[in-house]
Amino acid sequence: MTDETINISRVAVISLIGLLISLSPYQLYAESHRISPETVLAEFDGGVITKADFDEEFDKLPEMFKANYALRANRANFLQAIVINRVVYKEALEKGLDRDPETFVDFEHKLKPYFAGLYRRSEISERAQYTEDELRSYYQDNLSGFQVRGNTVIKHLQPDDRSVRNVQRALRRSREFEEIIERYTINDFSKRNRGIIGNISGTGLIPGIGVDQELNKAINKAEISEWTGPITTETGNHFFKVIERIEPRIRAFDEVRDDIAYLKTLRAEQRIKDEHTRKLKKQYNVQIDHEKLDSVNLLALTDHCDVLDETVITGDIPDLEITVGDLFEHFKTVSPYIVNDDLTSNLNHYDLVRYLSRDEWIKLTTPEALKRLVNNIVEVNLYDYEARQDVYKEIETDDPEMLYLVGDPTSSRYDEQVFQHPEVQQLRRHVVLQSYFRSMVTDQVDPSPEQVKEYYQENIDIFTTRENRTVRLFLYETEREAHRSRRQYQNILAMDDENIRQEAVRELILGSLFTIREGIIPYIYKGHDVPIFGDDKVMYDVFWETPIGEVSDIHRNDSDLWFFIDALDYFPAHEYPFTHLENWITNSLTNSLRRERWLEVKDNLLEKYNVVLYPERLFIAIDAEELFALAEEAQMRRRYQDALHYYDQIIEYHPNDEDDYRALFMKAFILAQKMGKSQEAVSLFRKVIDDYPESDLHDSAQHMLDSILE
Repeated sequence: MTDETINISRVAVISLIGLLISLSPYQLYAESHRISPETVLAEFDGGVITKADFDEEFDKLPEMFKANYALRANRANFLQAIVINRVVYKEALEKGLDRDPETFVDFEHKLKPYFAGLYRRSEISERAQYTEDELRSYYQDNLSGFQVRGNTVIKHLQPDDRSVRNVQRALRRSREFEEIIERYTINDFSKRNRGIIGNISGTGLIPGIGVDQELNKAINKAEISEWTGPITTETGNHFFKVIERIEPRIRAFDEVRDDIAYLKTLRAEQRIKDEHTRKLKKQYNVQIDHEKLDSVNLLALTDHCDVLDETVITGDIPDLEITVGDLFEHFKTVSPYIVNDDLTSNLNHYDLVRYLSRDEWIKLTTPEALKRLVNNIVEVNLYDYEARQDVYKEIETDDPEMLYLVGDPTSSRYDEQVFQHPEVQQLRRHVVLQSYFRSMVTDQVDPSPEQVKEYYQENIDIFTTRENRTVRLFLYETEREAHRSRRQYQNILAMDDENIRQEAVRELILGSLFTIREGIIPYIYKGHDVPIFGDDKVMYDVFWETPIGEVSDIHRNDSDLWFFIDALDYFPAHEYPFTHLENWITNSLTNSLRRERWLEVKDNLLEKYNVVLYPERLFIAIDAEELFALAEEAQMRRRYQDALHYYDQIIEYHPNDEDDYRALFMKAFILAQKMGKSQEAVSLFRKVIDDYPESDLHDSAQHMLDSILE
């Protein structure tokens, strides 16, 4: 079957499906909103989960996670997570963990940012005032900062010396500009943009040309819509025509008034905050050990370093006794490489993880970043402490949970505002869930030193690198080429200058059939196939028998190609010592044991509370055409597994001898053409042929099957 035939078949298939509208991945979820909010999706002793409950929890998810729950299996898993959340919280309350002193301390600690934020708004932000006259005065004093640079747009040609006269004649004869630029210009930037160059601001830097003050002056003096040139400068020969010129101007006050107000507010807040923080640091005798901080390398720390207990911040309030370990914990919350696998994420879907780029992450380890981290910790603790000292004489509330929260008859005037914050209510629930997880899982299954050592000994192969070699390969079609190249290589190796020698090797490699990594093949393992070339016994023997530092003789490999090698290096098997891996093994075992323990606890809770799930009630029969649209959307995004899922839904829920065979064909087509799984596609194409002999896709399926089996 030819490529042309396959393409025709593909067009036929798509035409059968029709012009499908583009739908969001959320369409499947949106369909479920037709289900009554009162529909019970799960039952357990003491409660139920309705469709309204499910939607409420779904809405709390970050946008980036919602797309994951467009698929049926994932939404069923989300339903189970909600139920587990409820029954674990119920179990935690029965155990009194919400009243546990450790839980209360943890909750109070996590409330600090909320108290600090309200205090900062009240004591700092609301004091950052300005008048309209101050805004206008700032505008007048900084007019240069509101200047909009001029901008010139030109049509441009840059011919070589031989073509200058030809360009002049072509412009005089008014030939099509696109034809002239395509034929004569040597400036790729200008050619890609059809000769249009903009953003010429008069600084001398011209996009696509570079710094050219002479050309810049000519552009500034040129009349609009008249060709100028040729002008020969240090950057070449130029013809240009100014097609647009925007003169520089000063933005009006009304255009920038809000920007100035924002800037003034930020500066005022920063000034007031700095003064306020200095005052509080002095009042509470805050001391920072800068010498010790300068010696801290967050990247080099582990959970078992002795330095973690060393104090770097002290003060006259209890929570300002900050250790290196405290800083390390803060760092781990944003580091994408130091992972703290907290399985409470199985209980609560409101933990947000911020993924940083490597550059962003490295910046977190700089002395400047560490200083900002320390200042932030100090500021939050000071503001939180101050907020809780500013008290009412008494609090008026009938809410017993509120009374428990504030803890005593006199409470901060910020308490009620903090308590009413919706995130705080969720936070308190999360703290209780963490307390349960800690008591039922974390505190019970951490591995002993003996288990860690035993794991290392039982898996020593994992922690041992195999012996391997690195060679440089020269590969040719003829023996004559190989011999000539080997002689040249020997002469190159005799050169004294290292730089010249390396450059000569690079040039020689260009004539070889193997040029990847300049001919170098690393990680050639003893007893394994040759990388790239597979099970080639001749190459394997030469690679391992040639002494290190020597050039082999000429040989013919199993593919009848001629080659020789330079044996560059040898690496013996290396066993990593236990002391280097102890922390990694401990963390790995801890996570594994906690996961096993959590699954056990979860299953027991599901049984204890007689949990019954009805995931099928989350779904209604979605029209086949809508499922086809979702599948097409997934294909366009190259999410082929999702497309297969949607086609499976059509096959399962629309067995009408029309939609089902179309979905079956498309599923086979994706497997064969997009995913490289031809053998899986064979049975599906045969099913279309055998089960739907009268279908309009019968011949296409036969063609596809023949092309696979040829």
